[in-house]
Amino acid sequence: MPVSTSELRELTRTGGDRQSQFCHLMAKKENTTKNFILRIDGDTMSAIEAWAADEFRSTNGQLQWIITEALRRAHRLPRPKLSDKNNEATS
Repeated sequence: MPVSTSELRELTRTGGDRQSQFCHLMAKKENTTKNFILRIDGDTMSAIEAWAADEFRSTNGQLQWIITEALRRAHRLPRPKLSDKNNEATS
């Protein structure tokens, strides 16, 4: 569950050391990403790195964008949950 602004203020107000504050925030952070190893040939990697630099993205960010765009175009992205749509509408 994400950390609320009030929780962050409380951590700051109570004056705990930075390491314990950081650990508290990390424990509450919701991890929605997965790590994996990708093997890719050198020429393709060079092309991706150049493309990323052209668009001011990291190589990792560019790969995430390429994959997301491919999934979107193929209509393979999961549909947002109803609660996600309600949260976006109220934000």
